[in-house]
Amino acid sequence: MQRATTAAIITIPTTGLASDNSRITPDKAGYTMAGIKPYSFFSLHPVCGMDSRKYFVILLALTCIALLVAGCTTTTTIGNPAPAQTAQPTAAPPAAVTVAHAAAPVAAATTQACPDKEVLTGNWDSREVGYASNHDVREGDVWTDGYPEPVMLTQKCWDVTGTYKVGDCSGTLTGKLEKNVFSGKYNLQCTNQADSTDGTFSVTMAADNQSFMGSMYQTGGNRPEAGFPPSWWAKKTA
Repeated sequence: MQRATTAAIITIPTTGLASDNSRITPDKAGYTMAGIKPYSFFSLHPVCGMDSRKYFVILLALTCIALLVAGCTTTTTIGNPAPAQTAQPTAAPPAAVTVAHAAAPVAAATTQACPDKEVLTGNWDSREVGYASNHDVREGDVWTDGYPEPVMLTQKCWDVTGTYKVGDCSGTLTGKLEKNVFSGKYNLQCTNQADSTDGTFSVTMAADNQSFMGSMYQTGGNRPEAGFPPSWWAKKTA
Protein backbone atom coordinates (compact mmCIF):
# COMPACT_ATOMS: atom_id res chain seq x y z
CA MET A 1 0.00 0.00 0.00
CA GLN A 2 1.47 3.39 -1.03
CA ARG A 3 0.67 6.64 0.82
CA ALA A 4 1.86 9.92 -0.67
CA THR A 5 1.98 12.67 1.93
CA THR A 6 2.90 16.32 1.51
CA ALA A 7 4.65 17.59 4.64
CA ALA A 8 4.32 21.18 5.76
CA ILE A 9 7.48 22.71 7.16
CA ILE A 10 7.03 25.42 9.80
CA THR A 11 9.93 27.33 11.26
CA ILE A 12 9.42 27.74 15.00
CA PRO A 13 11.43 30.62 16.54
CA THR A 14 13.78 29.81 19.37
CA THR A 15 12.38 32.54 21.57
CA GLY A 16 10.91 36.01 21.41
CA LEU A 17 10.89 37.00 25.02
CA ALA A 18 13.51 37.43 27.71
CA SER A 19 13.21 35.79 31.13
CA ASP A 20 11.54 38.95 32.47
CA ASN A 21 8.93 38.89 29.66
CA SER A 22 10.59 41.89 28.03
CA ARG A 23 11.02 41.99 24.32
CA ILE A 24 14.25 40.51 23.00
CA THR A 25 16.17 42.94 20.97
CA PRO A 26 19.63 42.73 19.51
CA ASP A 27 20.87 45.01 22.29
CA LYS A 28 19.53 42.80 25.16
CA ALA A 29 19.69 39.32 23.91
CA GLY A 30 22.97 38.80 22.35
CA TYR A 31 23.35 35.14 21.63
CA THR A 32 20.52 33.41 23.53
CA MET A 33 21.36 29.96 22.27
CA ALA A 34 24.57 28.61 20.91
CA GLY A 35 24.72 28.82 17.18
CA ILE A 36 21.57 30.97 16.81
CA LYS A 37 21.74 34.61 15.92
CA PRO A 38 19.61 36.99 17.96
CA TYR A 39 18.21 38.51 14.86
CA SER A 40 15.30 36.27 13.91
CA PHE A 41 12.09 36.50 12.00
CA PHE A 42 10.15 36.98 15.17
CA SER A 43 12.31 39.78 16.54
CA LEU A 44 11.94 41.75 13.36
CA HIS A 45 8.34 40.98 12.26
CA PRO A 46 5.51 43.10 13.71
CA VAL A 47 3.63 39.96 14.78
CA CYS A 48 6.29 39.28 17.36
CA GLY A 49 4.72 41.76 19.65
CA MET A 50 1.67 39.59 20.49
CA ASP A 51 1.30 37.46 23.56
CA SER A 52 3.21 34.12 23.40
CA ARG A 53 0.16 32.01 24.23
CA LYS A 54 -1.91 33.55 21.46
CA TYR A 55 0.97 32.99 19.10
CA PHE A 56 1.19 29.33 20.10
CA VAL A 57 -2.54 28.83 19.41
CA ILE A 58 -2.17 30.41 15.98
CA LEU A 59 0.79 28.15 15.20
CA LEU A 60 -1.18 25.11 16.29
CA ALA A 61 -4.12 26.12 14.07
CA LEU A 62 -1.81 26.66 11.13
CA THR A 63 -0.25 23.24 11.74
CA CYS A 64 -3.68 21.57 11.75
CA ILE A 65 -4.64 23.37 8.54
CA ALA A 66 -1.40 22.28 6.93
CA LEU A 67 -1.97 18.67 7.95
CA LEU A 68 -5.58 18.83 6.74
CA VAL A 69 -4.49 20.19 3.38
CA ALA A 70 -1.83 17.52 3.17
CA GLY A 71 -4.45 14.85 3.94
CA CYS A 72 -6.76 16.16 1.22
CA THR A 73 -3.99 15.83 -1.34
CA THR A 74 -3.11 12.31 -0.23
CA THR A 75 -3.87 9.62 -2.76
CA THR A 76 -4.54 6.27 -1.16
CA THR A 77 -4.82 3.12 -3.22
CA ILE A 78 -5.78 -0.07 -1.40
CA GLY A 79 -4.54 -3.06 -3.32
CA ASN A 80 -4.57 -3.06 -7.04
CA PRO A 81 -7.39 -1.06 -8.58
CA ALA A 82 -10.15 -3.31 -9.80
CA PRO A 83 -10.28 -3.52 -13.55
CA ALA A 84 -13.24 -1.94 -15.21
CA GLN A 85 -16.03 -4.41 -15.54
CA THR A 86 -17.08 -4.95 -19.10
CA ALA A 87 -20.72 -5.85 -19.46
CA GLN A 88 -20.94 -9.27 -20.98
CA PRO A 89 -23.73 -9.79 -23.52
CA THR A 90 -26.48 -11.91 -22.12
CA ALA A 91 -26.65 -15.21 -23.89
CA ALA A 92 -29.90 -15.76 -25.70
CA PRO A 93 -32.02 -18.53 -24.19
CA PRO A 94 -31.74 -21.79 -26.11
CA ALA A 95 -34.31 -22.16 -28.81
CA ALA A 96 -37.14 -24.46 -27.94
CA VAL A 97 -36.60 -27.85 -29.44
CA THR A 98 -39.64 -29.53 -30.85
CA VAL A 99 -39.46 -33.24 -30.38
CA ALA A 100 -41.38 -35.16 -32.95
CA HIS A 101 -43.20 -37.97 -31.30
CA ALA A 102 -43.60 -41.07 -33.28
CA ALA A 103 -47.19 -41.70 -34.13
CA ALA A 104 -48.72 -44.47 -32.13
CA PRO A 105 -49.00 -47.59 -34.19
CA VAL A 106 -52.44 -48.12 -35.58
CA ALA A 107 -54.02 -51.11 -33.99
CA ALA A 108 -54.55 -53.83 -36.49
CA ALA A 109 -58.16 -54.47 -37.30
CA THR A 110 -59.32 -57.48 -35.40
CA THR A 111 -61.64 -60.04 -36.86
CA GLN A 112 -64.63 -60.76 -34.73
CA ALA A 113 -64.36 -64.21 -33.27
CA CYS A 114 -66.86 -66.75 -34.57
CA PRO A 115 -69.74 -67.68 -32.29
CA ASP A 116 -69.34 -70.87 -30.30
CA LYS A 117 -72.54 -72.21 -31.86
CA GLU A 118 -73.94 -71.76 -35.38
CA VAL A 119 -77.56 -71.36 -34.35
CA LEU A 120 -79.03 -70.83 -37.82
CA THR A 121 -77.75 -74.00 -39.39
CA GLY A 122 -80.64 -76.40 -39.88
CA ASN A 123 -84.17 -76.79 -41.31
CA TRP A 124 -86.92 -74.25 -40.63
CA ASP A 125 -90.66 -74.20 -41.25
CA SER A 126 -91.87 -70.70 -42.15
CA ARG A 127 -94.88 -68.61 -43.19
CA GLU A 128 -94.75 -65.41 -45.21
CA VAL A 129 -97.81 -63.23 -45.90
CA GLY A 130 -96.30 -60.25 -47.75
CA TYR A 131 -95.25 -56.98 -46.17
CA ALA A 132 -98.34 -54.79 -45.99
CA SER A 133 -100.21 -52.71 -43.48
CA ASN A 134 -103.03 -55.24 -43.16
CA HIS A 135 -100.81 -58.35 -42.95
CA ASP A 136 -99.51 -59.73 -39.65
CA VAL A 137 -97.89 -63.13 -39.55
CA ARG A 138 -98.73 -63.38 -35.86
CA GLU A 139 -102.46 -63.59 -36.47
CA GLY A 140 -103.90 -66.82 -35.17
CA ASP A 141 -104.97 -68.44 -38.45
CA VAL A 142 -101.84 -67.51 -40.46
CA TRP A 143 -99.67 -70.26 -39.10
CA THR A 144 -102.31 -72.92 -39.35
CA ASP A 145 -103.89 -71.93 -42.62
CA GLY A 146 -100.92 -70.44 -44.46
CA TYR A 147 -98.83 -72.30 -47.02
CA PRO A 148 -95.67 -73.79 -45.50
CA GLU A 149 -92.44 -72.34 -46.87
CA PRO A 150 -89.59 -74.65 -45.86
CA VAL A 151 -86.17 -73.02 -45.33
CA MET A 152 -82.77 -74.66 -45.07
CA LEU A 153 -79.90 -72.54 -43.72
CA THR A 154 -76.17 -73.05 -43.38
CA GLN A 155 -74.14 -70.81 -41.07
CA LYS A 156 -70.37 -70.47 -41.28
CA CYS A 157 -69.07 -68.18 -38.59
CA TRP A 158 -71.25 -65.08 -39.11
CA ASP A 159 -72.08 -65.73 -42.79
CA VAL A 160 -75.34 -67.50 -43.63
CA THR A 161 -76.66 -68.91 -46.89
CA GLY A 162 -79.79 -70.89 -47.57
CA THR A 163 -82.64 -71.91 -49.82
CA TYR A 164 -86.41 -71.85 -49.49
CA LYS A 165 -89.50 -72.79 -51.53
CA VAL A 166 -92.81 -71.06 -52.16
CA GLY A 167 -95.13 -73.34 -54.19
CA ASP A 168 -93.30 -74.07 -57.44
CA CYS A 169 -90.87 -71.17 -56.89
CA SER A 170 -87.37 -71.62 -55.52
CA GLY A 171 -85.52 -68.93 -53.65
CA THR A 172 -82.05 -68.26 -52.23
CA LEU A 173 -80.99 -66.38 -49.08
CA THR A 174 -77.63 -64.71 -48.48
CA GLY A 175 -76.88 -62.74 -45.36
CA LYS A 176 -75.06 -62.29 -42.04
CA LEU A 177 -75.88 -62.79 -38.42
CA GLU A 178 -74.98 -59.80 -36.23
CA LYS A 179 -75.74 -60.36 -32.60
CA ASN A 180 -79.33 -61.64 -32.79
CA VAL A 181 -80.30 -60.09 -36.15
CA PHE A 182 -80.13 -62.09 -39.39
CA SER A 183 -80.34 -59.83 -42.47
CA GLY A 184 -79.45 -59.95 -46.15
CA LYS A 185 -80.89 -60.43 -49.62
CA TYR A 186 -83.34 -62.89 -51.09
CA ASN A 187 -84.09 -63.92 -54.67
CA LEU A 188 -87.15 -65.94 -55.68
CA GLN A 189 -87.41 -67.47 -59.13
CA CYS A 190 -90.74 -68.89 -60.36
CA THR A 191 -91.92 -70.83 -63.45
CA ASN A 192 -94.05 -67.85 -64.25
CA GLN A 193 -91.45 -65.09 -64.44
CA ALA A 194 -94.05 -62.52 -63.45
CA ASP A 195 -94.18 -64.12 -60.03
CA SER A 196 -90.41 -63.91 -59.52
CA THR A 197 -89.26 -61.33 -56.95
CA ASP A 198 -86.20 -60.16 -55.10
CA GLY A 199 -85.42 -57.80 -52.28
CA THR A 200 -83.99 -57.68 -48.76
CA PHE A 201 -84.96 -59.19 -45.46
CA SER A 202 -84.31 -58.73 -41.76
CA VAL A 203 -85.41 -61.02 -38.92
CA THR A 204 -84.69 -61.16 -35.19
CA MET A 205 -83.76 -64.39 -33.43
CA ALA A 206 -85.75 -65.50 -30.38
CA ALA A 207 -83.88 -65.82 -27.09
CA ASP A 208 -83.82 -69.63 -27.40
CA ASN A 209 -82.58 -69.44 -31.05
CA GLN A 210 -85.44 -71.75 -32.06
CA SER A 211 -87.42 -69.21 -34.08
CA PHE A 212 -87.09 -65.87 -35.84
CA MET A 213 -89.53 -63.18 -36.97
CA GLY A 214 -89.30 -60.21 -39.31
CA SER A 215 -90.16 -59.21 -42.85
CA MET A 216 -89.17 -59.48 -46.51
CA TYR A 217 -89.02 -56.15 -48.38
CA GLN A 218 -89.67 -56.62 -52.10
CA THR A 219 -87.72 -54.39 -54.44
CA GLY A 220 -89.98 -51.47 -55.44
CA GLY A 221 -92.38 -52.22 -52.56
CA ASN A 222 -92.74 -50.97 -49.00
CA ARG A 223 -89.58 -50.40 -46.98
CA PRO A 224 -88.86 -50.95 -43.27
CA GLU A 225 -89.52 -47.26 -42.65
CA ALA A 226 -93.21 -47.94 -43.21
CA GLY A 227 -93.29 -49.69 -39.85
CA PHE A 228 -95.78 -52.41 -40.87
CA PRO A 229 -96.29 -55.59 -38.80
CA PRO A 230 -93.88 -58.52 -39.34
CA SER A 231 -94.66 -60.67 -42.40
CA TRP A 232 -92.22 -63.59 -42.05
CA TRP A 233 -92.06 -66.13 -39.24
CA ALA A 234 -89.96 -69.31 -39.03
CA LYS A 235 -89.60 -72.11 -36.50
CA LYS A 236 -86.69 -74.51 -36.39
CA THR A 237 -87.62 -78.14 -37.06
CA ALA A 238 -84.21 -79.81 -37.11
